[in-house]
Amino acid sequence: MTDLAPLGDTVRQELLRTAAEALDRLAPDLPPAAARLLDLLHAGVPTAELAAIPAEAAAAAAAGLFALAQERPPGTARIRVLPPGPGPGGGVVAAV
Repeated sequence: MTDLAPLGDTVRQELLRTAAEALDRLAPDLPPAAARLLDLLHAGVPTAELAAIPAEAAAAAAAGLFALAQERPPGTARIRVLPPGPGPGGGVVAAV
C-alpha cells in the first residue's frame, strides 16, 4: 500500500494509507494493482502537496487512470482530456 513512502515519513505513509482506504471505498472491485498505481502516481508529489489533496481525490485519480488503462487495447494508446474544474489549476491530460 505505502511501500514507496520513505522510511520514517509517517505523515506521508498515513496520507497514502488514507487514500488507499478511500480507493477501496470508491472502487472496491479494483485489483490490488490499483492501490499500487495510487502509490506510483503520487510518488513524486512532495508530502506537503500530498497533504493538500483530499484522500478521495487522490483515490479517484488513481481509479480513473487505472480504468483508462484497462480499456486500452494492447498495442494502442488511450488519451483522455479533462477540462479545468472549479478552483485553481488547469485541465488534465491522461495518457496510457
